[in-house]
Amino acid sequence: MEFAKEVRISKRKSQNDHHRIDRETSSKYLRAKCIAALVPKSRAIFFPSLPAGKLLVLKKTKTLDVVLFGDAPYSVLNISNWPPYEYYRIWCLSSAMQKALRRTAKLDAQVIRIRFGNQETVEQSFSGVIRFVFAGRIGADKNLILLTKLVYQLQKDGFPIQLRIIGEFDNSRLDKFVYKRTTKFSETFAQLLDRLEWKYPLIIEAPKAPKAWIKTLEQQDIFISLSTHWTEDYGVAVRQALSAGSSAVLSEWGGHKDVTGRAILVPIEFLGSTSAENVKKLSRFIVSALDLRSGVAKIKHRKKTVVDWPDRKYSHKNLLQIETQLANFLEKDAERFWQCWSKAFS
Repeated sequence: MEFAKEVRISKRKSQNDHHRIDRETSSKYLRAKCIAALVPKSRAIFFPSLPAGKLLVLKKTKTLDVVLFGDAPYSVLNISNWPPYEYYRIWCLSSAMQKALRRTAKLDAQVIRIRFGNQETVEQSFSGVIRFVFAGRIGADKNLILLTKLVYQLQKDGFPIQLRIIGEFDNSRLDKFVYKRTTKFSETFAQLLDRLEWKYPLIIEAPKAPKAWIKTLEQQDIFISLSTHWTEDYGVAVRQALSAGSSAVLSEWGGHKDVTGRAILVPIEFLGSTSAENVKKLSRFIVSALDLRSGVAKIKHRKKTVVDWPDRKYSHKNLLQIETQLANFLEKDAERFWQCWSKAFS
């Protein structure tokens, strides 16, 4: 098999512009979906997520609906800065986050039912060159080294798989509440690409607004995300791709476990290492799960039921106690906290 050492990279805007599109616009898009799901039941909605909270007051009320995103522990540790209301009702975006909050903070939250349009229920088949598409930050916390090695291994084994990445390199990562600079990731990724000779060239494109990139998906595209980051509680890009008629290959982690539609979940046991041995194991799983040896890959529809928990309201005093308890937990046994969090997400 002959390979061409080639990586196609599209023209880009400034790095600041891309981060604004990828983070702020996606956050606003998801926030709008949450508001649509909660109204008219909610009269006041608060989003305490990083980097700054946003309060929406529709009508005078004693109860504030609080929506927690992926950085929920950080938000809970700042309850004392939340707007003062008599009662609070807590919401989150996935059953994994629901379990994590209960296990680590003894906080009960309801999962918001967000609608992203209709999803295909008929099995999808693929023939010819299949293109895996990742959309999001190109960072160390998204398992992109593993994903790149996976696609390269599949090509070496004779399967017509191509990788398309839509996003901007991000040399920072939210590591346990703190954004850290990881300046070596973009260099590490570039060094990896220099060593690989592709039959079907890797494509890296500049990030696009949430409603724009899904319009570029084609019949042979499969959305893929192998992320195991601790904030992976929902996945806007995943839902967008599925609602646009695409299929997905996802890590069995966090909010991905709630996905319904045409999707395959990759067990966590395959996602912990980028070693050659583990890449081959992951490759064999993908070949089997998609039935690639048949020449016609298939992805079936999967169902997932999210269980509603009893509606519960907290007083401000109750929440301040939870904030203190969580802070003490992290101070006294941070390792156990992250073990509990990981168990809930896995």
